[in-house]
Amino acid sequence: MKALALSFAFVALCTLPVFAQAPQIEIEARYEGFAPALFVDVKDFGKTSSERILAAPRVTTKVGQTATIEIGREVVLPVTVEGKAPAGPQSPVTVTATNAQGETTVNGRKTAFCGVTLEVSPELKDGQITLSGKSTVRQLLQPGSNQPLNAVSFAARETVFSDKVTDGQPIIVRVGDGPADKSQITLTVKLVK
Repeated sequence: MKALALSFAFVALCTLPVFAQAPQIEIEARYEGFAPALFVDVKDFGKTSSERILAAPRVTTKVGQTATIEIGREVVLPVTVEGKAPAGPQSPVTVTATNAQGETTVNGRKTAFCGVTLEVSPELKDGQITLSGKSTVRQLLQPGSNQPLNAVSFAARETVFSDKVTDGQPIIVRVGDGPADKSQITLTVKLVK
């Protein structure tokens, strides 16, 4: 009987870490100072927040995993997924499809995301939260007089960050293009119990 109790205790101790789940972190991201054109598709823009705050989404992720927030829209490119010219003009009926590789097409034409992408990975060590990730801002450029009408150009900038934070403490990630651009994302993390 003692051998059975000891083997049960040994099995219970060996399987304990398997059943333990990683803690969850709630992340609020407040977007301030961005060009409003990047946030055109955000519902209730300007109604529930101040003029400077354009969006304030919240996500919950487990420690060690990456949370991704995308605010913006897909832009239709003048090429197919194979990189060739489309067979004909765009049809009035919109057909959107996503293939197994995650590539989205609209009427057979490839798309590209324009807007702000935020990737955040929280880590927890000795009760201290380390928040790291990157922000990518991608904007559609208007064609110049020398650019053919069937070409699309983008401007993109990427900001990489990593910082230790305490539960509930906000950190500011400046993502602007130079000192005059006041675009920033304020991240507030909370340990979910």
